[in-house]
Amino acid sequence: MYIIQNEQLNIYDGTLWRRTKRLKSKRSEIPQLKNPGTNLPSHTDLEKAEIISDHIESRFTLNDFGDPNTERTVEKFIREFKNEIRTSKFKKVQPSEIICFMKHIKINKAPGIDSITNKMLKHLPLKIILKLTEIFNHMLKFRHFPNSWKIARVLPILKPGKDPTHPVSYRQISLLPTLSKLGEKLILNRYLTHATKLRLPIPQQFGFTPQLSTTHQLLRVVQHINEGKNSNLATAAILLDIAKAFDKVWIEGLIHKLIAYKFPQ
Repeated sequence: MYIIQNEQLNIYDGTLWRRTKRLKSKRSEIPQLKNPGTNLPSHTDLEKAEIISDHIESRFTLNDFGDPNTERTVEKFIREFKNEIRTSKFKKVQPSEIICFMKHIKINKAPGIDSITNKMLKHLPLKIILKLTEIFNHMLKFRHFPNSWKIARVLPILKPGKDPTHPVSYRQISLLPTLSKLGEKLILNRYLTHATKLRLPIPQQFGFTPQLSTTHQLLRVVQHINEGKNSNLATAAILLDIAKAFDKVWIEGLIHKLIAYKFPQ
């Protein structure tokens, strides 16, 4: 098997480069981690995993800055919305949409806990794609995202120049099942269509916006500074960096906004 794989390596699709890099790369093991609570070192892989798990859990714990009255109002609003009987309105998934997704996925990406690789999906016959189309349409119709698709395999990666004995020195890579990513993509496409109709996000937002990047935002800032300079005006910049902003998003508040903007269910 290994000989056959080596014979299939070539310089045109990147397989030779990836195999060479894998063989030359040094495998780094996580050293003894210090438990933030006791400051004692870990001795087993299980203890290391529990320390990193506790750190991740603390990262996703909401800050206690909210207003109780607002929280109760939002929770009541969502609860009443969920109890109402509604007919799901959504654009049905077409096989062509799934095929387009399959064409653009990279085969060298690591799989999730189901071990289904992108390469497997690229070689699915039309019969299976039609079945997947049916599954995803039922997912949208019944507003149910499978719990098994929400489970990720988490890999801790040491940040450059950081102390390897502290759990905060590691960033986590979450490997979700590819079918989960496909489901998210189908939902996102429908949300983006609705957001475009509402002219969301604002024109000044460049993050998470197709065909826009940090470079474009920097060009906009430079242009704004030059316009002020040419008009003999002083230009000031206020920069706000919210640490772990994505990790600590208030989910109920986000759902409340989606409902208020009448996003598809």
